[in-house]
Amino acid sequence: MRLDPHHILPKSIFKKLRYSISNLATLCRRCHRKTFRREHLFIKKIVANIYGSFKAWIYHDIASIYIKEKAMAKKKKAAVKKVTKMDAKKKKTKC
Repeated sequence: MRLDPHHILPKSIFKKLRYSISNLATLCRRCHRKTFRREHLFIKKIVANIYGSFKAWIYHDIASIYIKEKAMAKKKKAAVKKVTKMDAKKKKTKC
């Protein structure tokens, strides 16, 4: 059986925890592939196995909040960009 290192909180989002040992877990190759690009679904389960259920809820809540905020910021940025484009079109038509 081969073991792979796994970041509990995704390194793409939590860049400061990328090299933190406390953010690592070892998973078998099969389980690691199951979590790929779906880390947020497995955070609670992985942390519960390592630290216990209370800490798992904390990790999961932190990740959920951060991921939701990042998605909202992305939507807001897209909306601002759309409004800016609309304003630019209005200015062109007035002239």
